[in-house]
Order: sequence, then structure tokens, then C-alpha cells
Amino acid sequence: MSEALMRLLFVMIAVALTSLSWAGRDGGGYYSAEKVGNLRANVEKFDWAAAQRDAAVKRAEQWLALSEDDLWSLVPCQTLPRAIDVTLTKVAGGTIRFGCLNCGDDIFAHGNYPYVVDPAGAPWKIKCPACGQVFPTNDFGAFYLTALDESGCFNAELGDRSLLFNAEHPDPNDPLHTWGVDDGWGYTDAEGHEYRFIAYYTWQYWRHIRAILSDLTNAWLYTGDEVYARKAGVLLDRIGDVYPAMDWAPYAERGWFHSDGGRGAGKIEGAIWETGVVQDLALNYDRVASGLDDSPALLEFLARKAQQYDLPGEKGTVEDLHQNIREGILRSGAEAIMAKRISGNQGMHQSAIAAIAMAWDAEPETSQWMDWIFAENGGQIPGVLIGSIDRDGVGSEGAPSYSLGWTSNIGKVADYLADYLADYDGYDAHDIYRDYPMFGRAFTAGWNLLVLGYATPNIGDCGSTGSMGKVGVSAQLMADAYRYLRDPGLAIAAYRANGNSAQGLQRNATDADPDALAREIEEIAQAAEANGGSGSFIRTGYGLTSLEVGSGETGTALWSFFGRSFGHGHFDRLNIGIYGFGLKLSPDLGYPEFATTWPKRSEWTENTISHNTVIINEQRQTSNWDGQPVFFKRLPGLSAVELHSENVYPEVAEVYARTLAMVELTDELGYGFDVFRVRGGSDHLLSFHATPGDPVVEGLSPVAQGEGTYAGTDVPFGQRQSDAVPYGFSWLYDVERDASPGAQWSVDWHVPDGYRGSSAADNIHLRYHHLTQANEVALAHGDPPQNKPGNPRRLRYILSRRQGEEGLTSTFVSLYEPYRETPMIRSVERVDCGQDAEGFDAVAVRVELIDGATDWLLSARGEGTIAVPGGPSFNGRLAWLRLRDGEVERASLISGTELALGEFRLTTDAPALTGTIARMDRDLIGDGRIWVEADLPTDDTLVGQQIVIENDGARNACYTVERVERDGDLTMLSLGDVSFIRDFVDRSDYSRGYVYDFEEGAAFTIPHHVSVDRRGGNAAEILTTSQASLTVEEGE
Repeated sequence: MSEALMRLLFVMIAVALTSLSWAGRDGGGYYSAEKVGNLRANVEKFDWAAAQRDAAVKRAEQWLALSEDDLWSLVPCQTLPRAIDVTLTKVAGGTIRFGCLNCGDDIFAHGNYPYVVDPAGAPWKIKCPACGQVFPTNDFGAFYLTALDESGCFNAELGDRSLLFNAEHPDPNDPLHTWGVDDGWGYTDAEGHEYRFIAYYTWQYWRHIRAILSDLTNAWLYTGDEVYARKAGVLLDRIGDVYPAMDWAPYAERGWFHSDGGRGAGKIEGAIWETGVVQDLALNYDRVASGLDDSPALLEFLARKAQQYDLPGEKGTVEDLHQNIREGILRSGAEAIMAKRISGNQGMHQSAIAAIAMAWDAEPETSQWMDWIFAENGGQIPGVLIGSIDRDGVGSEGAPSYSLGWTSNIGKVADYLADYLADYDGYDAHDIYRDYPMFGRAFTAGWNLLVLGYATPNIGDCGSTGSMGKVGVSAQLMADAYRYLRDPGLAIAAYRANGNSAQGLQRNATDADPDALAREIEEIAQAAEANGGSGSFIRTGYGLTSLEVGSGETGTALWSFFGRSFGHGHFDRLNIGIYGFGLKLSPDLGYPEFATTWPKRSEWTENTISHNTVIINEQRQTSNWDGQPVFFKRLPGLSAVELHSENVYPEVAEVYARTLAMVELTDELGYGFDVFRVRGGSDHLLSFHATPGDPVVEGLSPVAQGEGTYAGTDVPFGQRQSDAVPYGFSWLYDVERDASPGAQWSVDWHVPDGYRGSSAADNIHLRYHHLTQANEVALAHGDPPQNKPGNPRRLRYILSRRQGEEGLTSTFVSLYEPYRETPMIRSVERVDCGQDAEGFDAVAVRVELIDGATDWLLSARGEGTIAVPGGPSFNGRLAWLRLRDGEVERASLISGTELALGEFRLTTDAPALTGTIARMDRDLIGDGRIWVEADLPTDDTLVGQQIVIENDGARNACYTVERVERDGDLTMLSLGDVSFIRDFVDRSDYSRGYVYDFEEGAAFTIPHHVSVDRRGGNAAEILTTSQASLTVEEGE
């Protein structure tokens, strides 16, 4: 026999063996025989597992009444139109959308996808939730049956068009005879507006089919009953027939909408959501694959269908069945993923192809598809993990709802790989938990972004206006990560997020001992300190800081975002939000009406002017990674931060910086201090808004503008028609203006009835003190997205504007005072420091409290000693003094050398520790360490402090010090479980190495602080990172 013939024979045998492995499988690639055995054993051992089985059986029982023919006929083909909106359409120059055909815009208050669809109870119908009208008005089900071709697929041209009439108006002479009638391709009204009732139904109908399939395969998994496998097999085989031809592109070309990210790609759904579709189909096959081998009735049924219709492939044997499903669903899905016809947010397409690879469970495809996940020209997971997930474990899409979603999506990939590696010897090339252990911090990222340990800020396209909730916080996910990484921090976080309990954590019925992990987590968590870790924080990787007093719904917080402004982020650098009394008192607008090309989204909801920040030259900010912290301090009675972000106004802003402080009033209540410095351009506009309702204004005399919008009396509301109209200004209406405002004024919002569960009787307020001379102050209404249930109808904005020559300098100084019933602040006064006309170099504010105390708040640029007439003098960046009965009771000095008032004098030896980086860790894995030549204290003095390292500005290099040690002639600082690697030099060629956030030789700064508490009598408690001296009497 020739060598060539032998090679051919070998290949044929290998293919034959692979084909035979499809049949007679002992479990699936993910749902292995061991897991299925554990599951069925646990059902007999544990009541909770038996309850899961009973619930699965109950869900599936309703579908047993459907015959095999019924199930087969459920599955539509490519030719049945589908879309996610009834009217939303891309047209030249933008997007159009109309309301309900019957009640118009009333439907918009019911969310993005408002129509009610119930395929089981009301087939081929959708119902408007606003008016109750049902569409289409014809019996589409009857028409559909007449329009099936030789392959069982819908073709509208074949249908009996005599059936296309309004069932409630059958008379052809009735004007409503064809009103609301849809032949599958929509209804067009007299004005040319298209309504796609059936396309919307079909989108939801496919989800109904998938739910039936999941119910059936899950019931088989628990019971092994052939009837569930047989019914599921009918659906899987029919989907295998139609799935290869499924293509969203032809519908996208018509201007219809789906989750395609604007790319026009996808299959059953748009490219993004299709990742979930194909993953779901793959896991359903994997779940039931071994059950398909023992159903002669299924094979006989499919053979009959092949005789009845012109279907692809052969039918009638176990091998035919598996081949049709594997080729039609698994291979077709994998090829579409690799061709980017299926591609979602990071982790979505990678987890989808991982599920396909496990369900395939045969070489060479399984290894090839798994390898694709990591390849430079494939899923690029290394590039994502290293370059797109920051050191806080947050993805790069800006909004928490999207960025934190990466954790669960990539976590699925990690779980699939780890489980597959544990169960089988055939694949071990990649393991995310093994090879990229720093991914573990992504599981606690959502927990670490909670303001007051209570709620996630609605940053970017996240949540709705004022909604409270935890985004990306999953005790189960954290426990799952602990399963693989065995990091005690994950166990503790999971325990706390689960209500300080391990009950039910990662109780997997497919484990031999389902509660073993929970017992281990409980032991670790109970041995840890009780402190939940709440309090002021800065997350320099993501770009979020929160200055807090108290915790939970009774605490007060002032947060600021200085992170990503691209992806699903907004143009909102240095935006702030205020929490108090369990409410978001200055809520971000959150998710837009539509996260697509939509005028209100781009011009208003994501635009700078709708956020609590400053606009320069009437232009929105530009996009980049993050801003630069200068200092962050969490001190007794005071938390403070200084942030810079000149990069959002490149070549315009010389200074774009915000200094914020939260000052404690009680254990749960505080007030916020804000200094926003801007230099550059000729027009500075500070925008601020709070809760719904019309606030009480003191110190201003606004006059109603009458017509028009904030863009001008002749500019109508909404989408701008000319570039001459400032971007976003026309979305502000009901304008009042004060053309000669005073230098100090206030606005008081009383939280109204119904705002996120609150009542006016709660008497909750936010008082805003504005302490800057402006050229004009305006009040105007701006609308949150109106299709989000619970969103306020409108919010009242305060717009403080300064204009001048190029190089304009502004210092916007504000105080934020949340209170209930009665304010705790008696008066606020900005005192002239005599340094410069605008107070740019130094700001001094005196706050008189109701309890008789006086606070001084001082902010400067650290460029010399500031002497406030009749007040304190100081040299530093921020200082706070609290006086009672004329004596200094508490004081803090940040990044400074002197703070004095009367006989009280506090000095330090230097504003900061400085030096250069002599050596650094350059590895991907391990402790992030740097070595410096400076002789730094090796006790706990610097632990928890921020070190700021100079770099190229592409991303900040600000880290938290965790440990300090002497190492020969150098000092070693451990900055925790971080890597200094920013990205690959070239993600298309990993071999070219890494880019780092900084390099050896870079300068560093560790800002000093000193805090004094004299409330204990003659003794003073001093907390400092530097050599400090305190004098309270002459000679003492």
C-alpha cells in the first residue's frame, strides 16, 4: 500500500472515529457524566436539589402537550422578518421613530421595548401597554400557514392575501379594513410610516422557542426521562436546519434595528445579542447530547419530516441527528464568530465560542476554537485582560453596567476552560485563572465601586435617573472566583455581599459536595475582621472617588468620576454626584432613550452640559482614558481629593482641575466643598442639577426668557439644525436668566413626592451655595430619558457662565448641603484672600454652623503662603479648621507646610515625599513593587497613602502603598496586586512585548498630611505622614 493511500486511510479512520464519538456520548463537554451523576444523586440526598428538579419538571411539563409536529413547526426560517423596534428606523442623516399606531407617544413611557408579547397565550400578536391595542389587526397565524414553501419556510409572496384584513373590520369598504394589517413585512400608514408588528413579535418569539428548549433540556438533565430529550431533539434538529442561513444583514440594510452595534451583522439577532443565542443553543445541546442517542421515536419523526419537506442533509439515524445539530448550529456559530458576524461586548463572543468548543468536544475543532479565544487575530483575550481591564478590574466601556459586565462574560470563559481542563486531559493550552490570576480582582470590582457601600453611581449608560442599586455586585460570582483562585479576599467579599452569610454560595447541584465551598468561605470570613470596608475611597484605575461620612442609606457622599469617556461612557470628566438619606440628590441621567445614533443621546444625555461639570467654549469634552489625581486623603472628619483633566480640552485648557472635600457634621451627615479651577478658552459654563422639582432661589433675580431655549430665543427645543447652535444648549428650556448676578447665592431643592420612593413629608433637601462671580446665571429645565419607568419628567439646571478674553481664568466655588427639615449650616461666606482677582491661586470659605462652630476651608495651588484677612494663613493645597468658642478644635493640612490661626500653628517639614523610581517589577503576575533611592519610613505611616508617579499621561499612574521595606540601599514599596503593564506594544503581535504605565527614572510624589483633634481637652491627637510641629500657646 502506498504511503499516500495510507495517509488517506488514516484520515478517513480519524474522521469516522470523530463521527462515531458524536453518538453514544457519556455526558457532554461541560455537562460531563460526572456532573450529571452528581446532580441526580444530589436530588435524592437534598431537599433543595429535589426542589430544583421539581421546578425544572414543572416548567417543562407545559411543553409536553405540544406534539413533535407542533414543536417542529414553531421554528421559523430566515425569511420571517425580525427587529427589536416597531418603528425605529435608520434614514439618511439620522434616525426616526414613531409612537404607537393607536395612541402615539404615550407608549414611550413604558421602556425601550414596550410592547407585550405572549407567544403561548396570544400567538402572532403584540399589545401596546399604554392603550391596550393589539397588533397586527389581521390573523397573521392563518396567513403564515398559507405562506410556507417546500422547505417549511415562510414566503409572504406565497400566502393567501385574502386573509390580510383587519379582523374587526372585515368589510372591504370600511376605512379601517386594512388598518394595522401586517403580512410579515410591516404596515405602512397614510403618511408613509412603517410599523413592524410581526418583526417585533418574531424577535421575542425566537426567545420563546429558546426558553422552551432550555426547559426541556434542563428537565432531562435532572431526570434522564427520554420524553424531554425527544422533544428537545426536535427543536435542536430543526434549528440545525435553519440556523446556517440566518442572517440579520438584509434587515439591517432596510434601516431596521437590532443589537448589531451599527455594523449590520448578526444571525437570528444582532451581532451583540447573538452571542447569547448561540451560546445558549450550544449549552442546550451539550446538556442533552447523550440523551439524543436513545430515542427511536425521534429519529423516525425526523425521517418523516425529511420526506415531507426539502430539508438539508440526511435524517433518520443518530449520526444524522448529531451531524445536523453540530454542523448547523455549532460549526455555523463558530464560523460566524470567527468572521465577526457574531461579536459582542468583551467576553461575549469569547464565551460563546468556548461553549461551542466544549459542546463539540472533539478534535481538532475543540482545540482550534479554544485557541482562537487567545489568538492575536482571534478573540484577543490576553489583550483584553492586560490592556482593556484596568487595575481595579473594570472593563474599558465607561459605564459600570457595561464595564462590569465583562467580569461575568469573561468569567464564563475562565470557568469553561477551568472546568474543561479539570474534566478532560485533551486541552490545557490556556487557563485564564492559571495564566492571568490578576483577573480575580474583576470579581470584586463592582463591590469596590459602591458609594457608601450602598449603591453604584449611574455613570455613563448605566441605570435610570436617580435609581438606586448595586451594579456588577454578585456574591455568587465572587464565590465562583474563589473556587478557582482561593484568594481569601474573594471569600470575604462574597460573604459580605451575601448579607454576611455563606448560605447558598456556589451551591452547585452538579458538585459531589455542593456545600463544601460555602463552609470554607464561612470559615475564612468569620476569622476576618468585622469591618465591611466602607468609607471614602479612590479607584484610580477606573477613575472614581467617593468622599463619605457614614455608610449605607443613612450616610452622605460626594463622588466624582475621572475615568473613561468613550464606549458607553459620557463626556463627563470631573462630574460629581451627591448621596444623602438613601437618595441620589444630584442624579446622573443614566441610560439614554436609545444607545444608538439618536439626537437626544449625542446632544444631551451623554453631552457634557447635562452633567455636573464645566464646559469650555460651548464644546463638549473629548474622549480619553482618565484624569490625574494629585492627592486623595481620608482623614478624621475630612476626606478630600484633587483631580486634574486638562486632556479633555486639549490645546485649550491650561488648567481643568477640581478639588473636593467632604466635611463631617455628624456620624452620618456632612457637607461638600468644591473648587473647580479652569484656565483657557474664553467661555466657562458650570452646569449643576439636583432632584426633580422647582428649587427655591435666594440671591438671584432671574427673569423668564419666554420663547426659545438656552441656545437663544429663536432656537427651538431639541435637535439643532445648524452648527451655529452650541452643542446641547437647545435641549434646555423654560429658561430664566439673571444678567447681573451677585457673587454669592443659593438654591434649595426640596425632594418631591414620588422621587425614587421618597415623600415630600420626608422633608429632604439639598442646598447649593454658589460662591463665584459670574457674568450670567440661568435656570432651565432639562429632560432625563423619558422611556425609562420611574424617571422624572424634568430636572431644573443651574448654569453659571463666565466669559472673557482668550485665556480666561475661573474659580467656581460651591458648597453642597444635604439636610432634613432644618439646615445645619447657618451661613456661608467666601472671603477674599487678596491673591488675585478671581481667587484662582487661593480660596477661603468661612462656614458658620448651627451648633455655634465655625469652619474654615482653604484651597490653594501650593505655591506660597496665603494669609486670609481676619482668618487663617496656610501654605498647602487644602486645609480645614473647625473652631468652637474661638479655639481651634480640629484641623487638617494636606500637601502643605503651614496652617495657622491666632495662637494655633501647625507646621510640617515638607508638603510631600518625592524621589525617582530606581527599579520596578516588569512582570505580568505578582506583587507590584517599585524601588526608590529615598529613605522612606518602613512602619505603617505610608500604608494606604497614594503615590503619584509621573508618566506620559495616557493613563494615570497613581497607586496605593501597601507595604514599605528597606532593600539594601533602596526602599521597596509594594503597591499591591497590580501590574504596571498598560498593554501590548501591538495586540496583533504579542511577541513585541509590553507598554508600561511608567518607566524607571520617573519622578514620584507621596503627598503629606497632618490632622489634629483637640476635642479631648488639653491633649491633642495628631495623625501625620510627616514630621509635624503643633503650637497652641506662646512658647508651647
